Amino acid sequence: MEFNPIATACFTGHRILPEGTETTIRIATENAIRDLLSGGYDTFLVGGALGFDTLAQLTLTKLRAEIPYIRIVMAVPCPEQDKTWSDADRRLYRYLLETADHRILIAREYSRECMLRRNRFMVSRSSACIAYHTHAGGGTDYTVRYAKASGVRLIYVP
Repeated sequence: MEFNPIATACFTGHRILPEGTETTIRIATENAIRDLLSGGYDTFLVGGALGFDTLAQLTLTKLRAEIPYIRIVMAVPCPEQDKTWSDADRRLYRYLLETADHRILIAREYSRECMLRRNRFMVSRSSACIAYHTHAGGGTDYTVRYAKASGVRLIYVP
């Protein structure tokens, strides 16, 4: 699948959203997406993780009802990404897989590297990255640093 980086953005964010902040994060994410759409973006890469990734993809799905040209591409790190998740989270994940326009499998099996490979894949095909980044360490921090080093525009929420 080909990507036009000028019209493609990705997301990175923590898996745990502090209690009471979800609405603020969702509104800020929607505003950031709308700003990108008005600037010519139409393709959004999401990683399917719990937390911010899920919030971002649900926001995109909601917006697509209003703006049908939004293209959602899910970068799936490995087939068993949801293996240890709760039943409710697995049902939500399957819904996200179904509502994505395209799904790209990054690795055929889980490894310690597959999540980072997914993040690098998304960043390297984007010119903007919407990030929910509140602390150092972990995959989100790695991805933000990678995006900066790659010259990708970072948009922080909230």
